Order: sequence, then C-alpha cells, then structure tokens
Amino acid sequence: MYRPSASLWLPLLAIYSFWLSLAHAVSGDDSKSPSEGRGYNLGEPIPVSCLNRTVETGEHITDASGHLQYAPFPTCAETGRPLELFFGVEQSLNCTLDYISDPFFHLLEFYIHNDAPLSCRIPSKPLPPSVLEQDFRDADETTQEGALGSQSNLYTPLVVALA
Repeated sequence: MYRPSASLWLPLLAIYSFWLSLAHAVSGDDSKSPSEGRGYNLGEPIPVSCLNRTVETGEHITDASGHLQYAPFPTCAETGRPLELFFGVEQSLNCTLDYISDPFFHLLEFYIHNDAPLSCRIPSKPLPPSVLEQDFRDADETTQEGALGSQSNLYTPLVVALA
C-alpha cells in the first residue's frame, strides 16, 4: 500500500536536518576554553613576565599554594610600560630602566655573579579578559610540568642571560 504521509516525511526530515546544520554552522557559537582562544594579530603586544626572586638569596618566590610567582618586567623608559614584544614585527627593542632600586640592583648583581639566567615567559596566545582570568589560571595549572612550570602549553619560556 502506498502511504502519502510516509513519502513526505523523508524529504521534510532531510530539509529540517539541513536547516538545523546550516543554522549551527553560521551561528559561530562554538565557545572555546581560554586555552583554545584566538591567536595573536600582527603587531599585537605580548607582555613579558619573569620569575620573582628574593633579593637576599635569589630563591624563587612562590604564592600561598606553592606555585612559582611571576612578575611583570620592569617599566621601560621608552614606552612607559613593562617590556613587550610585538607579534610578527622584526625590530630592535631598547628597554632602558630609568630607576633601579637598591634591592633590584642587588638582584641583577645576583644574576650576573651567579651566572643565573633571568627566567621569563610570554603567553603563547593572547591573555583573556580579566573576567576569564581564573579559568585561564586553572587551565594553566593543569598543564604545568617541569621544575619551574616552564613547560606549560599556555606560556612560552623566554630566558635572558645577563652579562
């Protein structure tokens, strides 16, 4: 027996599936976690942060939960901002430190006399807005490996030798 409703059902289902797939594709509602965020744009500034050390012994400073503490690079006289690299821009950078406090001078002295590198890092992808900062930090903690946590997928190590 021929049933007209059955023959109409299959094309309607196909059209419905097509429109549903199309609506999902054009909505762009694929929410990404902070670790899967967008990449850098040409010329976008990339902040540099370095491991925080004690002035007396040069030991690494950790936070209350035992994670290594990073601090922004000191402010450069040329820009009035902490040191930043610019994505995709090949250029020489100068970062003159107008004022060096006595403790900071002794810390630089520690790096030079102990042949210790200045261990810094840059975000592998742009940092999220402060609203998502906790999610970003939680994702970073799960990817940290190695003695200094430098093998994180969210940050790229930047080692500076002072001489």
